[in-house]
Amino acid sequence: LEVRHGVMLIGAPGVGKTSCLNALEAALGNLAAHKLPAGSSSVKGRVGPAAQAIVKTTISPKALSIAQLYGELDLASREWEDGVFPHSMREVTVDAGGASSSERAWIVFDGPVDTEWVENLNTLLDDTRKLCLSSGETIFLTPNVTVLFECDSLSAVSPATVSRLGIVYLDESEAGWEPIISQWLTKLEAPHLAYKNKLSLMINQMTAPCIEFVNNHCSRLLDLPDTAVIADTLKLFDCHLADLADRLTQLGKEPGGNHTVNLIYEGVWIFCMTHTVGAVLTNERVKFTEFMRILCSVGKSLDSVLGNTDQRAATGTQMMPPISDVQDNRVTGGKKFTIHVGLPAEDVLHDFYYDTDELQWTNWQVLWERYMIPDNVVYHELCIETCDTSSRTYLFELLTRHGANVLFSGQSGTGKTITTQQYLKNAAAEGEKGDQETSTNTVHLSLSGATSVESVQQILESNLRRRRKGLYGPNGAKRLLLFIDDIQMVSQDQYGSQPPLELLRQWLDHKGWYFLGKTEFMTVLDMQLVGSITTPSYSSYAVKASYGAGDKSTTGLTSCGHQMPISVRFVRHFVHVPTMPFTDEGIQQIYKLVMDFALEVPDESTQELADQLVDETVKMYRKITERMLPVPRKPHYQFTLRHIARIFRGILGVPEVREGTFSNREFVLLWVHEATRVLSDGLVDQEGRRWFKEIATDSMRQFRHFLQPEDLGEDQGKKGSEGPTDEHLTFACFSRGRRGAYKHVPNFKALIRACEWYLHEHNKANPMGALHVVLFKNAVEQIVRLVRILNQDHSGHALLVGQAGSGRRTLTYLAVYIVRAKLFAFEMKPGYGAEWWYQDLKEVLHTSGILGQRTVLLICDSVLYPEVILDNVNHLLSNGKVPGLYMGDERQMLLEQLQPVAAVMTEFNSGSGLSGQINANKLEELFVDRCRQYLRIAFCSTGGGLLAKRLRKHPAIAHSTTACYFPGWDNEACQAVAAQLWTGMEIPEDTIAKLAPACALTHSTACQCGQNYTSNTGRPITITSADFLEMIRAVARLVLSKRVKVKQLQERYSLGVVKMQVIQSRVKEMREALESIQPAMQATKEETERLMVEISKEEDEAAVARGVVEKEEAGAQDEALEAQRMRDTCDNELANTMPPLLESLAGLQSINKKDIAELKTLKHPPPGVRLVMECVCIIFRVYPMNIPSRPTKEELDKAFWQESQKLLGDYNFLQRLFDFDKDAVDSEEIINKIDRYTAMEEFNPVRIAKVSKAATCICMWVCALDRYYDVMKIVRPKQEALELAEMELKDKHLRLGETRAKLDGILRSVGELKDNMAKMLERRESLKTEAENAAKRLTRAQQLLNALHGERSRWTQLAEQYTQKYNQILGDCLLAGGMVSYLGAMDSVHRNDCLTQWKVVFEGIGTTCTEGPLDLELLCTEEEMQRWTDAGLPNSRFAVENAAIMTYSKRWPLIIDPQEQASTFIRHVIPREQQLVLKATSSFIEGKALELTKRQLYRALEEGYAVLLEDVQEQTDPLVDALLAQKKFRHEGNMCIQLGEQTVAFNRNFRLFLTTRLPNPNYTSDVLTRTVLINYTITIQEVTEQLLSATVLHERPELERERRELALKRVRNDIELRQVEKRVLEVIANADGDLLDDENILITLADSRRTSQEIKRRAAAVQTNTEKIEEIRSIYHQAVAKRSAHLYFALVDLHKVNPAYQFSLSFFLSTFRDSLNQEVDPYATEDSSENVAESVSLGTPEQEFQAAQEARLIRINEQFIQTLFSNVCRSLFEQHKLMFAFMMYASLILADGRATKEELDFLVTGTAQLQDLPEEESMQLLSREASSSPDKAEGNAGADGNVVGAVPSEDTRDGSASESEGLLSGGNTARSGRNSIGEESSGAGEG
Repeated sequence: LEVRHGVMLIGAPGVGKTSCLNALEAALGNLAAHKLPAGSSSVKGRVGPAAQAIVKTTISPKALSIAQLYGELDLASREWEDGVFPHSMREVTVDAGGASSSERAWIVFDGPVDTEWVENLNTLLDDTRKLCLSSGETIFLTPNVTVLFECDSLSAVSPATVSRLGIVYLDESEAGWEPIISQWLTKLEAPHLAYKNKLSLMINQMTAPCIEFVNNHCSRLLDLPDTAVIADTLKLFDCHLADLADRLTQLGKEPGGNHTVNLIYEGVWIFCMTHTVGAVLTNERVKFTEFMRILCSVGKSLDSVLGNTDQRAATGTQMMPPISDVQDNRVTGGKKFTIHVGLPAEDVLHDFYYDTDELQWTNWQVLWERYMIPDNVVYHELCIETCDTSSRTYLFELLTRHGANVLFSGQSGTGKTITTQQYLKNAAAEGEKGDQETSTNTVHLSLSGATSVESVQQILESNLRRRRKGLYGPNGAKRLLLFIDDIQMVSQDQYGSQPPLELLRQWLDHKGWYFLGKTEFMTVLDMQLVGSITTPSYSSYAVKASYGAGDKSTTGLTSCGHQMPISVRFVRHFVHVPTMPFTDEGIQQIYKLVMDFALEVPDESTQELADQLVDETVKMYRKITERMLPVPRKPHYQFTLRHIARIFRGILGVPEVREGTFSNREFVLLWVHEATRVLSDGLVDQEGRRWFKEIATDSMRQFRHFLQPEDLGEDQGKKGSEGPTDEHLTFACFSRGRRGAYKHVPNFKALIRACEWYLHEHNKANPMGALHVVLFKNAVEQIVRLVRILNQDHSGHALLVGQAGSGRRTLTYLAVYIVRAKLFAFEMKPGYGAEWWYQDLKEVLHTSGILGQRTVLLICDSVLYPEVILDNVNHLLSNGKVPGLYMGDERQMLLEQLQPVAAVMTEFNSGSGLSGQINANKLEELFVDRCRQYLRIAFCSTGGGLLAKRLRKHPAIAHSTTACYFPGWDNEACQAVAAQLWTGMEIPEDTIAKLAPACALTHSTACQCGQNYTSNTGRPITITSADFLEMIRAVARLVLSKRVKVKQLQERYSLGVVKMQVIQSRVKEMREALESIQPAMQATKEETERLMVEISKEEDEAAVARGVVEKEEAGAQDEALEAQRMRDTCDNELANTMPPLLESLAGLQSINKKDIAELKTLKHPPPGVRLVMECVCIIFRVYPMNIPSRPTKEELDKAFWQESQKLLGDYNFLQRLFDFDKDAVDSEEIINKIDRYTAMEEFNPVRIAKVSKAATCICMWVCALDRYYDVMKIVRPKQEALELAEMELKDKHLRLGETRAKLDGILRSVGELKDNMAKMLERRESLKTEAENAAKRLTRAQQLLNALHGERSRWTQLAEQYTQKYNQILGDCLLAGGMVSYLGAMDSVHRNDCLTQWKVVFEGIGTTCTEGPLDLELLCTEEEMQRWTDAGLPNSRFAVENAAIMTYSKRWPLIIDPQEQASTFIRHVIPREQQLVLKATSSFIEGKALELTKRQLYRALEEGYAVLLEDVQEQTDPLVDALLAQKKFRHEGNMCIQLGEQTVAFNRNFRLFLTTRLPNPNYTSDVLTRTVLINYTITIQEVTEQLLSATVLHERPELERERRELALKRVRNDIELRQVEKRVLEVIANADGDLLDDENILITLADSRRTSQEIKRRAAAVQTNTEKIEEIRSIYHQAVAKRSAHLYFALVDLHKVNPAYQFSLSFFLSTFRDSLNQEVDPYATEDSSENVAESVSLGTPEQEFQAAQEARLIRINEQFIQTLFSNVCRSLFEQHKLMFAFMMYASLILADGRATKEELDFLVTGTAQLQDLPEEESMQLLSREASSSPDKAEGNAGADGNVVGAVPSEDTRDGSASESEGLLSGGNTARSGRNSIGEESSGAGEG
């Protein structure tokens, strides 16, 4: 400290670093107070300067962020926020006016030191002594300030920092634990001070042996340092002494009390030692107890237990020496301590506590037996007392009452959390009943891997309040009890520290911390910590910790293979209370007590049965925990006591069980069902489920007397069955339309119908979110399981494990609908972060916690989830709440919303008259309880590595859920799905009946082939149900299209053959018909001449008759005109009389009966009326009766009026006027009488109208009749004359008709003769035409037969082939659909093997396939294949298959493309203007690049571009996931796609291609279900083809160009030939009528034949030239291309040596082309030339050319090998170059066939492989000359003596001359004493 301004103290926890500083600080302070010097001066003889008082500031650097530590610039306000360290420096530096010069300042950084924060202090620690802040401020370190570091490791500190510091190391071995005991003895107070010597001797004599024994022979749950264990023991002893102080004081005053005191001290100390030092594992407690009995016995030596003292001293295991014997003798007078208290004779010490009142050991069972379960407790709140829990609770309460910090540790499910929560709940309740001085606030802080120091600090500070400046305490209480759960979950940062724990450790060490937003240290009082650590449940409990420089001071805990270290500096502040796993007896006691409590009215048999079921459950649990261990593929196999609790929760959840109404049989079946659901549903493989079924059946047989034979799966009492079926053991709580009791459902079909009904109702209620589910057996079983889980209160969480597409989400949707819950389905979206998650989570919690609605949160695991999401889920599962979710105003709002909820609840309204606001803690507890009651979480995962990673960090996902595994679809499910999906398509039912079983077998076979591929190649491949769905859709498309196409082709060829047969058979018929036409033509000619004579005669007679008829027609026409004139005259005269008559009739219509009645009632009618009626009487010939012969005018008028009244009285009077026949008035007498009346002045309608309307109208009618009669007198004679004329005209017409009929007869006869003549002429022409047509048809038939010559047999063959193909089309479509769906990820070998297996399977069910390879034209056309090849696709079947899969599949292709040949192909095959290429780099998903990418993708989707996304990693972005999901729908008639929250128009032409350069990627099944994985890894054939093309292009460029042109011509010729044939068949098929009648058909066929012949001629020429070219190319194929291709794969394998050795295909091809263009090695050229000259000097020109060509091939190989080796070696380490040379040589001899892979393996691995070979084969291998010749082995030794290659002699293989071959030349030529890379060979052979 005098010479360094930066000092670091290093040492293990508990070694005394802080104590040394505190002691030095106190000493300097005392010296300064007395103004004494701190030490001697540097000048001899002088006294040093006076000591300075110390001002110490302690900072925990990892408890603060970098911004809090050093300060930061607020980007919003642009203001500088000061940091803790700069503020502290300003406070203590003299220049800043802080500390005075009489004080010295220490700034202590107490905590882990790493480069993240300490590198910023380098300028401060070196000679510049200044702190440079990012604000620009510089703070200088004054001489009075020293910076100290207190840490336990330098592993994360750079040498630059260490070199600036003075290091003080404190060694743990030098300190030991004795000073702790000595210090404790010095602090003893009365009444214990009087017994200090006794205590010292007792403690020292017992402690050392115990520690040595436990360290060497036992294991603790947490392997803490001895110092920490001793400190725990003394703390526990202190707590007991504090409680016993008064009694010990009283005993000390009593006679003989000292002996009692000694017994109490001894008993209590042994008890404390047992539960601290002796806190060993359960199975080692007996061993420790025996040791303690020996230790406490008089006269027994410990050597029998610990071993010989000398041996222990030699091995370093001897016990640590106690306080020196001199001191002991001085204190005790040389007396040794003797233990007087006896130990229990039976059981282990841990089962007893020392009763200080009775002075004896008492078993914890005494306390446990007095335990009674409260009546009002619910199942999830049950806390059963046992011996273990009693001891644990006693220790916990004792330590907590005395202010000690307690740490529980133990396996999951051992009651750590519930014990603490129960105590916290009781403490809070007691505080509420008491006063402020005894109140306690409790805070439950659950830690996790995502817990940050800021969140912990916020929670702590929210529960504190300011008491005075710099001092804080609990908010509204005397004490704050902080429960820290899951401490082991806190993750380390990259330097190994844990900031949240460092914050808590700062309080433990210094009683405070730096609050958020403050730079001053705040002291926090009255806080106490209780922690819990979960240890592994399946691996070693003992976890060691190492200390010292360079190591992390941590206690490593293991969870699922992943260590979560915890700082010992933090743990040592707690008193460790281990919670050991329950024994089987303890578990049985617990649940027997639970069953006894839960069964309300149990009879003796039911109680006995319940006890037996408990015993069998524990046995079953032990078996499954021993066998089903968690492995990476099954990480959720973590069985704890929670599983037993779930079994009995399910049993006791049935009211009939509690009420005792269940029969014993139903009780047993329910138990088996619940055990199966809890323990077996999560098992992954079928073997495990079968094993569990066996043990469950064995357990059921224990209750055979309650069960029926079918319950055990036995028929008629037979034993040894496989057990009951799953359907028989099914229990369910729902049926159709309603939810009922949880009961046994023996009829499984009823459950299927119920699920179908719920599915129908769901789809009807949610048409937009309709579920398309096929309810096969397994699906219904899963629904029943999910409904069971979701119906459970407080524990209805599910872990759904299975492949994507197995139905986890869909079936959960339906199960949620059945239980009437609200579903929140969470999905990862682009840009989704913590803020969005918190909003969604608050909505979920509001629905469940406030509204009290049953809610299901469905989460599907993804590698992209932010850690905070899974952290919150872990908290919800374990505690029901998320720490820090509601803070400040949100918390206050939540409490206000809970007030009305709590007001209506009984527990909040009963009690001590609670009024006003309810306690906030109670409201929070209510909210948490309601959330746990109504919230369900369903976590979907694909299992495997991702789930293992999740469970390591978030164990509650496994511990607090019921696992349910969704297996892949079996054959039954596949058949049901295929049949239902195809039912809506146009596929016949019989076809579906054939295809459905075949598809199911295809799926099962593909799964098996996928497993074989993975085991053989190490490449993971996942077969999912999505692949099956893709297959059945592909098969449907193929069947619907290809089957029709094949049928059409078959019918076309068959029709062509039939028509050719018809034409050939009709040629003879046409010849015979032509000969039979000639006689008929002669007869027709003679008959025609005869008819012409008869026609001439008849025409003359017709001319005479026609003249007579014409004359008579003219006379009749004149008479008809005259008659018409007369008719017109009569009509015109009559027309003038009709209007008045019609007018009068209209007037009559206006008269009604009232008018007539009024007229009739007149007794003295007016004259006009009377005259009118008299006229009417005259017209109707009604005359007065009974009148005098000569009546007077009055008498006559009266008499007429009487008659008139009679007429008026007639009901039909008016009708008679209407119906009166006007022509009936033909009497002159009547008309004269009427004329007399009409001539009278009174007979005037105008005058009469003034009197009567009716009379007026009748008057008008009479006048009209009178006028009509006058006109008729003139017209009637004319009418009579007209009638006479018409009669005469009629007679004339009759005569004319007779004459005309006669003429018609003559004309008819003439016409018949002419018709006969026309028929004869027509027949003659017809016969002539028929003869001509017959001749022409005969000619055409000959031409047609000539044009189709040779086609009949070919068409017949093709028709038969297509008929066979039609019969095989179903099998071919299955193969093609299966290849598209399943085989894209496999290589060619396994792909062909799978296709072969499928063919065998199909043949077994009667579905045949085409022989040979699969016809790729099912998936693509030949034109497409040629276009792909032109675009750069390798010309191999494997590559074409990949392209066909990529094109035909409806899922987006995900291409494994290490050599980037697929990317190149896609870029070339798609026009540049229609493609978008993106890189899936980190910038692709971040910042502005994300927005740009989104815009580009949106445009591509709308415009229909092709998007190529390259370098896709195993972790895909949410934006990519949204694209892969293909959530397409129609909106306003347009197709759209959903991308997160964005809806984008979707163009059907859009395509997405994803490529990855990862050679062996392992994508999740979520990605694989949405894509089709295609393996574009290049094969040796493809590399060979590319090298061959490059070689020929260089050596014979014109040949390579011609080959490519010929390939194009061949394709064109094939296309044209097919088009010609298609045109011919279409012409024949589409011909209307007879083919021989259409000359255009003949012309078309002739042209087609000429075209076909020309094409065939060109094709033959192309074939000939192609064969010649291939013959030439074959020379380069084996000699150059194939050998060089093997070198490429040797080059690729280098990455296995060092991952940095990565070489691409483009590099290899570029190197090959460069070697072709380089000058040949002069040595090789000279050597080769000499050899060639010697061999061909006397040969022919052909031989000379061949020899020159061989020499050229040799030079090409040598040059390429040398070039490749040189270029590659530039990138290799020196030690790998020789190995690469051997790899090249091995590849070359494999390519040449001079060695086999087995021989090379033998060379590399030695004789180990011979152990598996028969003796004969072993001797054959060893008899090879290359292996047996010592000389050759010597000759193959390099400079260092190592054998790098052994070449078998050629003459031993094929009889050829042996040759000395160079290592790199591959066996072609070699130069003596020199290898091909120009280095001197050290041996006689190859280098």
